Amino acid sequence: MKSYIQERSDRLFNFSKKFSKIDSLLGKCELPKNIFLDLRSAAQICLYDSLSSYYPNKVFNLDLTLEAFCLFYRNDIIGLPNITPNGLLMPKIETNNSHNLLNKKVYNLIEHLSFSEGSKVACPINLRINFGANTNPEFTSRPRSSTNWHTDIWAGQNCNEAMIHTPICGDYEQSGISVSNPQEGFYPDYVKSIPSFLDGKSVTDKMNENKINFTMKLGESYLLDSFLFHKTSLSSNSIRIIVSFPARLKDKVSSDIYSNPLRDEEFIAISNWSNLGKSLLLASDKSLAKEIWDDTPKDYYAGKFNFLDLNEFFNTTEH
Repeated sequence: MKSYIQERSDRLFNFSKKFSKIDSLLGKCELPKNIFLDLRSAAQICLYDSLSSYYPNKVFNLDLTLEAFCLFYRNDIIGLPNITPNGLLMPKIETNNSHNLLNKKVYNLIEHLSFSEGSKVACPINLRINFGANTNPEFTSRPRSSTNWHTDIWAGQNCNEAMIHTPICGDYEQSGISVSNPQEGFYPDYVKSIPSFLDGKSVTDKMNENKINFTMKLGESYLLDSFLFHKTSLSSNSIRIIVSFPARLKDKVSSDIYSNPLRDEEFIAISNWSNLGKSLLLASDKSLAKEIWDDTPKDYYAGKFNFLDLNEFFNTTEH
């Protein structure tokens, strides 16, 4: 009889044949250069739109490389109000266009990775910005700070999901992501959402000693099963940026014992993803302004968005 880890591993690597196995619940895929560069360009435009909208009296040079852009405007980026405490750059009215461009470029990545039929991908995708040693200490003390060992299930992700991470900028030697397989005691008792990642300390206390020897590299995508534990390092002074999104797997295994209906509406079929940034647009109705981030754990995406179907819109206006 297969162990639950083996069951999950088999499913994970059947989900996309593009990934080679690093460990049972972790895979990597080298990306075509054009896809990688397109993601970098689209992410930089998202940052540029946020900066130029929030600081209208400043001029930002989009001709800089992404690394130079982040270094030169680091303090301005840190001051953006649409970056959550865990580093998620949120779409706003002023940046809807650039985020739709990013979604369009992410579809090229999704298409390349050739996910199994019937899979769904969350929208919007996550553009995560890590400030390393410059991170606000108040953010790292939050109940669900990503600097603590955790699985995405603890933040409300379903068991039958995998996360795809694509690093596009930064120092992953000093401010990367550490990963570890689940230790004894996690399954089944801690396969659930929990208010604070520290509430699971009894099943993460040995992970620093047993973490997988692994460092992310630019130009690659990584596939992480939802049972894989991870945490963020903040050692470097440089900014790092990751494009990431969860995918919901069609096939179920015996250890899929937790699901969260609050996230169901975030996932759309890959066939619909192909229209994002084209005939289907993601739209935020909130302006770029100072926000107060409370510490209340939320088992759903940090913002609410609408979809505008241009085909329906033009059909309506024609009549």
